Amino acid sequence: MGEMHLPRQDASAHAIPSVSQIPPISVEHYDAERARLCRIGAACAVLNIAAQVFQAIANRFLIPEANSAVEAIQVRSLSIEHVRATVMLLSLLLLLAVFAATAFDRVRRAPVAALVGFASMLLLIGFELACRSIDLFAISQHWAREYLSAHDEALRQMVIERIAQWDAAVNALYFPAVLTYALGSACFALSLRGERGAPARLGSIAWTLNAIRLGLRTVGFAEIDALNRFLGAIYFPATVVMYGLLAIWLWSAAKTRRVDNLGRRMGPMDQPKSS
Repeated sequence: MGEMHLPRQDASAHAIPSVSQIPPISVEHYDAERARLCRIGAACAVLNIAAQVFQAIANRFLIPEANSAVEAIQVRSLSIEHVRATVMLLSLLLLLAVFAATAFDRVRRAPVAALVGFASMLLLIGFELACRSIDLFAISQHWAREYLSAHDEALRQMVIERIAQWDAAVNALYFPAVLTYALGSACFALSLRGERGAPARLGSIAWTLNAIRLGLRTVGFAEIDALNRFLGAIYFPATVVMYGLLAIWLWSAAKTRRVDNLGRRMGPMDQPKSS
């Protein structure tokens, strides 16, 4: 048989391009993606406020206050409590969008603060998702029903003790979680330092006040009753104000170009004027 000759292929046609050969992302593309993410973040901040309003209404009018361990278990078995817990679980995804929008908007201006802040927020979201999922699907939907269906008093007491141990463990783990949230908020506040414009100052104020509130909350773990009552009283209004300010800032940031084709920073007053 004759020898078969395969066509010679140019190896360079299949070579993986080096990093230097990969074209950089254009300024226009980056700015368009940043603006889109800021609009999404602003919308998610508003939706998070709606979730907080729903939780406040449910806790105030629909979910009875528990004054004992047995009543707390009965509350856990209520359908409205399951709805409230599910809404707050899903709201964590809204917060993730707000954090991502903040980091992406600030990463070119203050890369270290933006990246450390976003990493801290990712740790917080991961912790919250894990704890809230276990609390809803294991504790409230399994252990609480196990208690209500049990006829043996010893079994009921065992479930009460298990839930009490879970609550104590979560409360202890929330200390580093709150510290992480405070660190992320402080980093985002630093990333906005020196930024001009009223909306940017609103964003800076929101992150700064949240960092201060969370710092006080860490002190509250020392069981200072007066401080904990104060923090509990301001939680809802502080959350609404914070995410309201962030929504205003992010929506405004979406309409502001960050850089022109030469890499210079631009604001609304720097846009090219028609002749």
